[in-house]
Amino acid sequence: MLILAFESSCDETAAAVVRDGREVLSDAVASQADMHAVYGGVVPEIASRKHVEAIAALTEKALADAGGLEAEDSLEKEEGLLVRDGALPDFFSQMPEQFTCPDCGAALSVAADGAFSGTLADGTRFSGVFSELEEAGICVYTAAASSVSLEAVPEGTSFRLEEGAAFLIYLPGADVQSLPEAFSGFDGQDTPPCWGVYFPAEEMAFTCSPP
Repeated sequence: MLILAFESSCDETAAAVVRDGREVLSDAVASQADMHAVYGGVVPEIASRKHVEAIAALTEKALADAGGLEAEDSLEKEEGLLVRDGALPDFFSQMPEQFTCPDCGAALSVAADGAFSGTLADGTRFSGVFSELEEAGICVYTAAASSVSLEAVPEGTSFRLEEGAAFLIYLPGADVQSLPEAFSGFDGQDTPPCWGVYFPAEEMAFTCSPP
């Protein structure tokens, strides 16, 4: 009997083919150690993304090295399912809770279920829930605001948060060059050292403290 086996650590992905539980026909491993070294430790969201990106190619290699075997099902399709049904439901639980906007002094809090709330410098309070989360690039996601609410809005304020308003969420590992100009302080770095939330309608860039 042939067994296609998978194993992962926090920063390594592996696939192997074993015959009768004893004879290892192939063993393919992908390491992320160099990628995480710049952060001084493993970044969970980057690690989970890289596991998903690596598994299909590793499986093909393990099967080929075991004697030209082929997978019966499309791993490319399964890879998409892993992202939609596996990683994203836990997305906000991996996200930092507290963010600030250095340019305007606003504060933003994000809960593990995607609910968010914040306060502007003028006292305006806003809240809602991030929904319709979709991957938009490497370590970049889009989200829509639902169940939005505004309170204690001073007369004449121009801030608006409407139902369905678009947000961008950036993770460590994103390309700094792809970040909106509202994000600053990342000069000389290839990727941001912290998470970021961008509200395009108001050009507000929220960041958390680097790990």
